[in-house]
Amino acid sequence: MAEAGIKHRAVLAGLRPINVKQVDLRALPEGSIIQILARRGAGDLAPLLADLTADKECEVRPAAPGEWLLVGNTAWAREELDSLEASIHAVGYAVDQSHGRVRLSLAGSAVEDVLAKGSAVDFDAAAFPIGNSTVALIGHVSVHLTRVKDSGFELIVGRSLAEGLWQDLARMSSELA
Repeated sequence: MAEAGIKHRAVLAGLRPINVKQVDLRALPEGSIIQILARRGAGDLAPLLADLTADKECEVRPAAPGEWLLVGNTAWAREELDSLEASIHAVGYAVDQSHGRVRLSLAGSAVEDVLAKGSAVDFDAAAFPIGNSTVALIGHVSVHLTRVKDSGFELIVGRSLAEGLWQDLARMSSELA
């Protein structure tokens, strides 16, 4: 009997980027999303994580008190994840979330207005500068948002909710077409 292999399929692969006058929505590579959880009393692990991942193309993003995401465009090899886990064992835990979360890019001059239609977060650049992250609801969907540039955000959402969020963002952007 032939052995059935598991084939990875990008959840948003069939969707074309949406580019209207003031908004650009596109799927990002399904690379790596590693969740880091600090042990009780460990403190801020962000500097340690930045040092440990200096040779990787990934960013350390705050997710909650004592929690960070390592986000990148390429997947980590099992050996790399094992090495990270061994390096932080005394202060925290690493959980690979790459298979369960999807990244989107939302950019353009009207990005703050589009996001404000579905969320209660103040997206003004003075209140939410480049590099800041938060977890918030957009509609009924929990999303990790990071401002990556003046007029651009990266959104991380659970895999099963990604297409629905995409449709919601497209609808919220439609008045700009």
